[in-house]
Amino acid sequence: MTQRFDAIIVGAGQAGPPLAGRLTAAGQTVAVVERKLVGGTCVNYGCIPTKTLLRTAEVLQLAREAKDYGVMVADVRLDWAAAQKRKDAIVRRLTGGVSALLQKAGVAVVAGEARLVSPRVIEVAGQSASETITAAKVIIATGSRPAPLPIPGLDGPDVLTSDGALALDALPESLLIIGAGPIGLSAIMGARLYSPAHVVAIDLADSRLEAAKQFGADIVVNNGREDPLAIVRDLTGGLGADVAIEAVGVPPTFELATQLARPGGHIANIGVHGEPATLHLEELWIRNVTITTGLVDTYSTPTLLRLTQGGQVDAGRFITHHFTLDQFEEAYDVFGRAADTGALKVVLTPA
Repeated sequence: MTQRFDAIIVGAGQAGPPLAGRLTAAGQTVAVVERKLVGGTCVNYGCIPTKTLLRTAEVLQLAREAKDYGVMVADVRLDWAAAQKRKDAIVRRLTGGVSALLQKAGVAVVAGEARLVSPRVIEVAGQSASETITAAKVIIATGSRPAPLPIPGLDGPDVLTSDGALALDALPESLLIIGAGPIGLSAIMGARLYSPAHVVAIDLADSRLEAAKQFGADIVVNNGREDPLAIVRDLTGGLGADVAIEAVGVPPTFELATQLARPGGHIANIGVHGEPATLHLEELWIRNVTITTGLVDTYSTPTLLRLTQGGQVDAGRFITHHFTLDQFEEAYDVFGRAADTGALKVVLTPA
């Protein structure tokens, strides 16, 4: 049986739920279709867990500096497992909160992948069955998907994507980050708060690698000209990185990360993936690596603001271009050619 609504929103990320709430408040019936997790990239894969861990880093730093304020604290150390447990609990609470708000607003959440059959008809392929829903208005709020990168030799073991970096069960000595866009640069900035011996950034664009150095990477590798595997092994005595973070969100960089992590190392995914990636267990099974992904929330945004206010995090460095609203098309063009323009974040303001 076909369900009918006044509006269908495809995507339950940062745009979909607020819009659904507005529409139901106006008396319309609304369905939201989501193929993964309610809350989208920010809530599930980016902002939230990073800010939670930044708060942990802030508290750790304050404890280390306590004696400067006349407060004596003995045996200051990080319990990483406890920090991760706290982060996971916050993520679960906030992702559950988004779902609860949609339910309270009377929004029908349809789990599955949407396919636009006609201008007013959506077919949703769920895990066990498909269904058809219709509406006078269909709003596409799916966000974006990373473009694949032509990186050779990405079928090896030992890789973390940007999601998994947030779910590590131990802190690394050396940290390698593939992708020096905004997500990768955030990982570099956050990693420096935990003082690893080396932070290595890998990217195809020299402009992003230059930004990575400014954000705290002490070694940068352009894998279009250099062999990242040889460089990392030379740096680590042939072992590989303790942690390899994939911050691009495409299969080739995930597979590169698996090659660059050492036996017993960690591969963390924080990139947002839109297509399947190959997991080479024929190479990984004997290496005792951990591959993790993670969710995000906004619970620790106040911590990020305090770190920014205290000068430990310079968020302003992410903003590379300013435009007025009447320059909207030019702003999109600059951001779309980020490798050429060096764009990280673009700000639009009223004319």
